[in-house]
Amino acid sequence: MHSKISHIFLGFSLVLSSSPSIATAESNPEAVDLQFFGDVMLSAKSVAQTQSSPRQPNIFAASIGLLNSAKHNVANLEGVITDTPIPYEYKHFLLPMPIDSGDILSAARIDIVTLANNHAMDFGFQGLLSTVAALSRSGITYGGAGINAAAAAAPVLIRLPRQTVCLLAFSRTLPISFWANKGRAGTASATPKSVSEQVSACAAAGYFTVAAFHWGQEERSSPMAYQIELAHLAIDAGASLVIGHHPHRLQNMEVYRGRPILYSLGNFAFGSEPAQDDQSGLAVRLRLPRSEGDQTLIDLVPLEVSNSLVRFVPRPSSRAEADEFRAFLPKEAPCRRRHSPERWTL
Repeated sequence: MHSKISHIFLGFSLVLSSSPSIATAESNPEAVDLQFFGDVMLSAKSVAQTQSSPRQPNIFAASIGLLNSAKHNVANLEGVITDTPIPYEYKHFLLPMPIDSGDILSAARIDIVTLANNHAMDFGFQGLLSTVAALSRSGITYGGAGINAAAAAAPVLIRLPRQTVCLLAFSRTLPISFWANKGRAGTASATPKSVSEQVSACAAAGYFTVAAFHWGQEERSSPMAYQIELAHLAIDAGASLVIGHHPHRLQNMEVYRGRPILYSLGNFAFGSEPAQDDQSGLAVRLRLPRSEGDQTLIDLVPLEVSNSLVRFVPRPSSRAEADEFRAFLPKEAPCRRRHSPERWTL
């Protein structure tokens, strides 16, 4: 039975310290409460080529064991679910998704998405309305975009048996015209003021806080200075975990004040064929305490996502493939276990 999820306008926190078990295609992952993925975009080509449908979400066939092992799966939905793709303004890349994309995601057990990104408004307010209507019909909770700034900033509350997790989604990507304001629909912008105030409010409510940022530079494997500043600001304000996406590949990880920062989770299921074949991805698995004395655990699962290799069907990496992933781990992490350097104890 799934725990309840709701939107609120307030917010979240918890106190942690840190340490990363590598789950791969060769191992059965333990059940977890929450699992975070990077960018998801179901293109008409990827849906057609994999013969995916709400009854058979074949795009996710090689990841279904991983998806089934979590109570809730969270992804950044980078595109617009619409059957009338009329561009809001000129952009080099526009990302429409088939109208049944919400049902395909739901069938694969992705039940929460963030919309704070540089494609949510590709087709204007009508496109955003179409997206949220499709998600609502499919039973998928969303955050990070709305009819105005207050609605876009509303966090998602995920109620679990012993703890409530609050998810805040922010965009720091252009165009600025996509950012919501008092009188304009759009995405939640990641200004220092908005990040500090919203995370602080949530931390004061006593929830486990996750701040998700769409930021950085595409194809870059290390964070930019402003990403580091915003991530540290979020943790200083009370965030328990910071995750990011947009570069379409992994970026370095950090432990700051005992709390993990994963600057980019890269891609998950992204229905394009980029010129550069260096896409990478990561699933972040969060297990909260089951009883008194238990610790919060985070497991990191490397994913194979480059479409030249997986042909639109992402999967967990094999042990040999996962060796490249270790270069992104923090150089020093408190409580790191020698036998499982990809498990962090919080």
